[in-house]
Amino acid sequence: VGLLVGLGRLSRFAPIRAAAGLYVDFVRSVPLLILLVFYVYALPILILNLTDQRIVIDPIFAGITGLGLYEAAYFAEVFRAGVLAVPGGQREAALSTGMTSSQAMRRVVLPQATRKMIPPSASLFVTTTKDTSIAFAIAVEELMAKAGFLINFTFRPIEVLMLVALIYFILL
Repeated sequence: VGLLVGLGRLSRFAPIRAAAGLYVDFVRSVPLLILLVFYVYALPILILNLTDQRIVIDPIFAGITGLGLYEAAYFAEVFRAGVLAVPGGQREAALSTGMTSSQAMRRVVLPQATRKMIPPSASLFVTTTKDTSIAFAIAVEELMAKAGFLINFTFRPIEVLMLVALIYFILL
C-alpha cells in the first residue's frame, strides 16, 4: 500500500496526486491511537446511523489493518523520497533507449531507489513493531497486554517488564 501511495504522490495526474497526498497528510497528522479507536468503535456507529446496518469490527482485524494503513502513509513517504533521490538523468537515459515510462520506473529508477530506501525502511519496521503495543487500547492481546496479565498474576513487575524489554530488544 505504501508503494502504491508513494507512486501516487509522484503521479502526473493531479487527482491521483491529490488523493495520495491527502491520505498521507491526514494519517500522519492523527495519532495511531485515535485512528484505531475510531476504526473499532466510532466507524460501526457511523455505519449504523447512515445505513441501519449493524457491523462489528474484530479487534485483531482492526489492529492489523489499522496499523498497516497507518504505517503505509509513512512508507509512502520513504518510497517517494527514494524515487526522488535517483537523479533525473537516469530516467531520461532509460526513456532515450526506447523504454516506456513504466518500464523506466520498474527497470531503472526503482532498483536504484531501493538502496536509498533501506535505512529509513528499517527504522520504520522498528517503529511498527513498537506501535503494536498501542493495539491494546482496542482489546488486542499483544505482548504488553500479556505482560500486564502476568504482572497481576505473579506480582513481579520488574522481572516481567525486564523480560518484555528483552523480547523487544531481540526483535529489533
